Amino acid sequence: MKLSRKWARIVCVLLALAVAFAVLPMAAYHLAGARSPDWAVAGVLGAVGFLSAGVVLRLKHLRCPYCGRSAAIPQWRTGKRLYCPCCDRALFYDDESDEEGGS
Repeated sequence: MKLSRKWARIVCVLLALAVAFAVLPMAAYHLAGARSPDWAVAGVLGAVGFLSAGVVLRLKHLRCPYCGRSAAIPQWRTGKRLYCPCCDRALFYDDESDEEGGS
């Protein structure tokens, strides 16, 4: 059983949106002169919403397929090999081979 790259990419997008919702409304509030507190409220609510959705999906869909205890780090594309901190086995995504290539 392998981790799904689709869910890893969804989690990455949600975390990027959380950062954008935290930074952009605050920049509009301070730099663009939009002095309404609605910008700050929208930024906080958007950031918390996207962040919590990303964490929930990561914990639900990116678990170690061997022990099921640890959540894997979401990766957009192949790169550094990840290992489960609990069972110390290599974690593979569905678009990777099962060979130990990469460090």
